[in-house]
Amino acid sequence: MVEECNSQALASTAWALAVLQVSNEPIMEAIGRNVSTDVKPRDLASLVWSFASLSVQHPSLRKTLHEFGIGRSAQLSAIDLASIAWSLALLQWHGDQMMEEIALAAGQQVSRLPVQALSNLAWSFATS
Repeated sequence: MVEECNSQALASTAWALAVLQVSNEPIMEAIGRNVSTDVKPRDLASLVWSFASLSVQHPSLRKTLHEFGIGRSAQLSAIDLASIAWSLALLQWHGDQMMEEIALAAGQQVSRLPVQALSNLAWSFATS
């Protein structure tokens, strides 16, 4: 069933599980395995946040994030950048090149960053 879902449906499902703090490993595994690199930026941010909120490590999601981030991080909104950075720090994905991409993209959007997003970015970079 998860295999038939698009990235928005996968992101919505993962987000709902995270908000409810329901860590269903088989579903999260299937979601992580079925995320493609053509995922929309907002959906990717939601997926990574959901996995981090549930403390679920998933190598396929990390690979997708890395493949998405190289050269496409400028497509992410300031909020999405902060959310992904927070998630990477929480998942302890240290040394991830995505953090460098986030730093570059966030630098270009710094004047549009809400205070909370700026705070989350600062914490994320201090932690990772």
